[in-house]
Amino acid sequence: MNKIEITILIASIVIIGSGCTSSSGLRPFRGVQKEWKTSSGATPDNVGGILIYKTYPEKPYEIIGSIEVSGSQWQVGGLTESQVQLEKRIIKNAAIESKKYGADAIIVSKQNQYLDRVANVGNDVGQHTIPIYGNRSAVTVIRFKNESSLDNKSVVGTWSSNITDINNFTNPTFKFNEDGSCDLSVEVNGKRESIPNSSYSVSGETITVKIGNKPHEKMKYRRIENIMYITIDGQEVKFTKI
Repeated sequence: MNKIEITILIASIVIIGSGCTSSSGLRPFRGVQKEWKTSSGATPDNVGGILIYKTYPEKPYEIIGSIEVSGSQWQVGGLTESQVQLEKRIIKNAAIESKKYGADAIIVSKQNQYLDRVANVGNDVGQHTIPIYGNRSAVTVIRFKNESSLDNKSVVGTWSSNITDINNFTNPTFKFNEDGSCDLSVEVNGKRESIPNSSYSVSGETITVKIGNKPHEKMKYRRIENIMYITIDGQEVKFTKI
């Protein structure tokens, strides 16, 4: 057998013995988005910029859909892909595919191993059979939520306080809207007046409010369900959601 024939034979073995991979394609999520489960301390792998989670991510996200990917161990001559290698290859392919759907990450939601076939291996001296396993995995394709809009949503609503004479305000009421605008009203001489052109933004534990033509003012806040405490002029003021 000459060199060319040997090369062709080796190439044929690789093609015949390589485990193939198939995908269901994206199955879009058509339900209602909600606050999906998260977990602290997640340590995802990274494949081509796509994070791969075996548990829930550490930050809020939206579900794009799901992908099912399956494949079997490759076999070349006397070498067989390990089951761990197969699992990694299947999930890597799912991560690469998810990228074209605008994903930031995938969550491995299901993995099933099964006996795909029995292969004969050996040479002229002797042959034996080995099991060739397959892997069928399902992943959830996700996109992380925009952090700034997420923080703003933590205070969206109308909040009222019955405090008097704080920063020249009496019984202030804040209405924080999703678009970042803010409707502020206060009592003046027993009458409620609105202050136009107000806005806000939230970052971590700080809420920045621009009231009318005044400069932006950063204030600490903390929320416990329907109660929110905002520190104004060094004093923690209690607001109730209405």
